[in-house]
Amino acid sequence: MYRDAYDELREQGAKVRRRDELRARRKAAEQELSRARSVLEAAERLEAKGARDVGKPARARLTRVLWAVVGRTDRELDAHVDADATRLPVQAARADAERASAVLDEIDDELARLADVDARYTEAFIGKTARILAGDDDVATRVRALAEDVARAAGQLREIDDAIAAGRWVQRHLAQTQEAIAALDDARSSARTTRLGTLFTAKAKRAPDTHRLGESLEQAQAWVERFLAELRHLERDEAVDAVAPHGPLLSRYVALLRGRSQALGQRARQTIDAARATIDETVAALESERPPAAQRHARARADYRAAVENA
Repeated sequence: MYRDAYDELREQGAKVRRRDELRARRKAAEQELSRARSVLEAAERLEAKGARDVGKPARARLTRVLWAVVGRTDRELDAHVDADATRLPVQAARADAERASAVLDEIDDELARLADVDARYTEAFIGKTARILAGDDDVATRVRALAEDVARAAGQLREIDDAIAAGRWVQRHLAQTQEAIAALDDARSSARTTRLGTLFTAKAKRAPDTHRLGESLEQAQAWVERFLAELRHLERDEAVDAVAPHGPLLSRYVALLRGRSQALGQRARQTIDAARATIDETVAALESERPPAAQRHARARADYRAAVENA
């Protein structure tokens, strides 16, 4: 119904699929060319070494080694030696490399002719979709429904990605917090062993670590709140309940710096370590959800495009 005698969208869709097929073939062709060139280089080295040998038996032995390099059978080798004992399989290796190079060149030439296929497909797709949606028939209804499926799948995937990104920022700042705590512990240990005359210097060295600890905790707390917001968008109530208690991280800041309260400082460290473990577990769970969400999005897009192309 929506198809002209010449349907540009179907033609461009076929070209897109051909381009994708060529890209996959190109990877295989590159691997084949690399293998063929490696075999050729090995054969040429063996040929150069064998040039110093004299006599047919030596040439036959060399030929057997070279043909083994290119993967030929003993039966093929015996026939080859009987036919011409002086012909070395380096020629076959060179021919294989030339053929592999020619295949890759052909693929590249065709890919170059398809360089603008995405832009042409998009233009044709937009035009045909507009014609379909202007109608009020079953085809238009189905295309609208499929477009909504794509939007929902894309939104779900985007929310998962946003949550993962926020969680990774929390991980980064909590890791920096743990590093700053370790640095402060080292500074305190040095202060206990330093002599009175250098005590002020030891305390001064702690200042940058103290400042870094405060910044890291502040950033971690801000990103925990962002992470919680993303989890709520995803309606992950269990994850929200697990992460929410770790939000007020700055309240642990003073305890970490109070050298006289070892027990309080230890509890603060344990709390931050527990926060890191919870965030790590939650991010890992989200990362496991992403591949299925991406597959649903890809299927929805494929169904939508197929419906428009075939309308």
